[in-house]
Amino acid sequence: MKTRLTFSYDPECDPVGAERVRRMMKADDMIYVLWHLVHDDTVPEDTRREVAAWCHDNNIHFEELYT
Repeated sequence: MKTRLTFSYDPECDPVGAERVRRMMKADDMIYVLWHLVHDDTVPEDTRREVAAWCHDNNIHFEELYT
């Protein structure tokens, strides 16, 4: 499957749009960090559980993202 996203905005006139694009571009990096926080045995168990709960509470489901 191929997907193309096209954004048309002027960062000087629309700084909020520029911020949204930056967030979208970093989303893969952020989910990678969250996944490791939840699944890495070197992270304390209570931290892993708390991060997993935050992810669940915010509708972030690793099964949907890493299949």
